[in-house]
Amino acid sequence: MTEGAIYTVWVISLAIAVVVLIVVWVLLRAVNAVAAEIEAAVATIWAVGQRIANNTVQLGALEYTNSLAADIRREVLGLVAALGAGAATSRPDGGRPAQ
Repeated sequence: MTEGAIYTVWVISLAIAVVVLIVVWVLLRAVNAVAAEIEAAVATIWAVGQRIANNTVQLGALEYTNSLAADIRREVLGLVAALGAGAATSRPDGGRPAQ
């Protein structure tokens, strides 16, 4: 192989390497941009999930409160039934709730 041919092969090899490096750089930039978009979307989903979790954490306490209120209501209705209608009219306020 002549010196000129070796030089030509060397220049072509370097040119191909530069082209490959540029293509790899462009592809990595594209992957980086997509990853940033995914990260932003995941951060939004995470924030919304945290807000939902914060809003639903009180549901257990609310269910317990509703259960207690239902128990109290049953007891009151039982007492009213046991006392009869005459007990309400014997009160000075006529059995009306206080205002």
